Amino acid sequence: MDRIREKRIFRISIIIILVFLVCFIGNKHLRDNYLNPVSTSLIKFSSSIRHKLFYSDYKIDEFYDSLNGYAVRLYIPESSDNYFFLEYNHFGWLIADEYEYRVEKKYNTIERLHHEYVNAVFERLKSDSLYWDKINYSGGLYYNGEFPFIDELELDREFELEDLGRFGEKLGEISVTVYTSSKEEVTVERMAEALIHVRETLEKDALRFHSIDFELAPPSNKKGERLKVTGFLYQDIYEENLVERLNEALGRKQ
Repeated sequence: MDRIREKRIFRISIIIILVFLVCFIGNKHLRDNYLNPVSTSLIKFSSSIRHKLFYSDYKIDEFYDSLNGYAVRLYIPESSDNYFFLEYNHFGWLIADEYEYRVEKKYNTIERLHHEYVNAVFERLKSDSLYWDKINYSGGLYYNGEFPFIDELELDREFELEDLGRFGEKLGEISVTVYTSSKEEVTVERMAEALIHVRETLEKDALRFHSIDFELAPPSNKKGERLKVTGFLYQDIYEENLVERLNEALGRKQ
């Protein structure tokens, strides 16, 4: 009798080990949204229970690969901001529920605001193609700790350009490279002129920034001197003595 019992325990142990191995090996070979069948079943079971218990108003989406394992997306179809992820490992155990972080603490809204600011700033700069031969750019809204304007944020709120400019004045950090035409020299005077133009161009749409990494470069198909300042403040971009301030930022003796 004891031998029969031992055999049953051994067989059950082997089955459990095999299930774990299938999950583990399948996870290693995960590509895009394809999951191994065992992990798929476990995650579907776990996520469906959590969905019904806590988030029945949300629709549940497909599985995604994440840094920790697999993620399931829950969302409200008519909302841009009201979505979050449940993260599971390949055994179907919940690792993280992002509802509080993404929805209650408005991370999704902040992320959307970041992209709207970037798009507004650089669509405005890009439209002014007659002034510069070529322009590259990047940037966004950056902060430490809690978002300073958190009390103004609402899920799916539409932000005006004035709002983006006000947020940008405190949080906006942009990086711009302007390439001169073949007839122009790369000089501090030309750099000052271009910076003034960047500021005035954005102000037409009430857009502002806190600081800028600005580089003036020769045409992209030519070699030559490049001038770059880092973290140059918006409030320091005005005509009076701007060349002197740029020379100081560049570390040049005057």
